[in-house]
Amino acid sequence: MIGAILLVLPLVQVISTTVAQSPCPNYFYYYRDEKTNDLMGWISIPQPPKDVTLHLVVHFSIATAIPTNYVGRLQLARSKEESIRAVEAGNSLTYKIHFPVRQPIPLLTKLLFNEQEYCVGPKAIGSIVTSIELEHTLFPPRMISLAQDGPVPIPNPSNNSISRLPNLNLVPSVKPDSTPYTGTGNAFPIVKPGEETCGLPNAKTAHCFELSDESDVPASTLLVSLGRNKLRNWREQGSVNLEVSEIKIHSDHVRGGYGGADSDIAILVLRERVVFTPLIQPVCLWKGPIDLNSVVGKTGYVVGWGRDEEGNKYTAEPRMARVPIVSQEVCLRSNEGFLKSTSNRTLCAGSRDGSGPCNGDSGSGLVLRDPNTGRYHLRGVVSLSLFNSATNTCDWSQYVVYVDVAKYLVWIRKQIEST
Repeated sequence: MIGAILLVLPLVQVISTTVAQSPCPNYFYYYRDEKTNDLMGWISIPQPPKDVTLHLVVHFSIATAIPTNYVGRLQLARSKEESIRAVEAGNSLTYKIHFPVRQPIPLLTKLLFNEQEYCVGPKAIGSIVTSIELEHTLFPPRMISLAQDGPVPIPNPSNNSISRLPNLNLVPSVKPDSTPYTGTGNAFPIVKPGEETCGLPNAKTAHCFELSDESDVPASTLLVSLGRNKLRNWREQGSVNLEVSEIKIHSDHVRGGYGGADSDIAILVLRERVVFTPLIQPVCLWKGPIDLNSVVGKTGYVVGWGRDEEGNKYTAEPRMARVPIVSQEVCLRSNEGFLKSTSNRTLCAGSRDGSGPCNGDSGSGLVLRDPNTGRYHLRGVVSLSLFNSATNTCDWSQYVVYVDVAKYLVWIRKQIEST
């Protein structure tokens, strides 16, 4: 493993301490990648414990507003296999940090490893200060997880009226056998109408897989967990974890949220077939009229583990909300902010009573139950909500915007047939 480290380090150049001072140089320092000239961060955790989940959380403070939804990325400095071998050999575990801006330099304010505080530093000073939290979880062999938690900006000081990555707030927890579907990461099996089983892709919002304006999350880094109820219980009985072979993003999707919710849809193709069990049940594709008026006034169900009313970024168990669907006219007249975030391929839903999806629930399905068959059909996918500048989070007094899945049935079937 020493040889591998020597191959990596010559590719980088440590930033002078006169430019950026690390509060804990034994664990973190800044460097500039000689290939891209980008400012980056390097973290080294000496002799991490073996055969346990390794969870790293870093907080940064930046004296500016971030211009896009991209807030940086935390990744292993070496491959997952090399990193696991390093841990098993008693060597350091190393990470690289990609920052969202080149200037001003983000300041490290806290470094937590397996809930132990390794480092604390001062916050940035300025008229506008953005706080960023990045996470990474490495699972030892024989332990499988879902995809890495996405970076979350806390708070977003911009004046943007749209809150991307819309959570279920102030709604009751649900038991495993009472949810319309279960799949952490808010991905769920789809069944084509008339079919009982098939090798299935999973539906999700496209913006969930954007790392920056130019790159997407590699499919090889994702896992989909089905039958999961307790978010942090990686070995929960009845759950399965499946690798993703391909991410298919709709060609009309506009990166960075500039296209609103229109075409904010993607398909995850799994490497294995889904085996249905009492805890893993399919969500059928929409079967019926695709006209939005046919479902206006009906109530759908949304399930997720997102931010709750107490400010927790994720809940331990899923929550379910019942959301009534409204017409486009009602939605557009309720707030001018929906003019730029909706289209004829989106729908609005919600009770506007302080509950509904927000950060952490993006990609959750809005499903309707067929009273004749008892099956759930996918009609929408959570995309975005309006932003409440007073609370610095989603505005639950407004509707939530969903991708209208019924408008994309031709595209979805084409993706299924090509897998």
